[in-house]
Amino acid sequence: MKISEIINIKNDNDINIDTNDLDVVFSHEGFAFVKTIKCTQMDECIEKIKNSRFNPKGVIVKFKISYDLPLSEIEKFMDFIYEISDKDADIIFGSETTENKEIEINLIFTGIKNENFFCKNL
Repeated sequence: MKISEIINIKNDNDINIDTNDLDVVFSHEGFAFVKTIKCTQMDECIEKIKNSRFNPKGVIVKFKISYDLPLSEIEKFMDFIYEISDKDADIIFGSETTENKEIEINLIFTGIKNENFFCKNL
């Protein structure tokens, strides 16, 4: 994943993530973790990270989704992100719409204090 893929907006209906958003999320001390998830249903995406309970202080979520994916599916995933994050975390999301039915989610977690996280999740 390239940072430019996260911040470049391609369509009028996309939700942009900009360099100021990156500054906010990367301002947190601690470890950072980057992950890309590809799946066909949002529940499958959640399943792929359900054990990632490491309390990040900053999160960027970039969805690459079909035009016809219901917003309730994005909300379901974001609810899970809020559940696994610090209660005061800076959580920012963006989206890019595409013709493809596959869901792709780019995640950046920052401010992770638990060094054992990497032993369990890589």
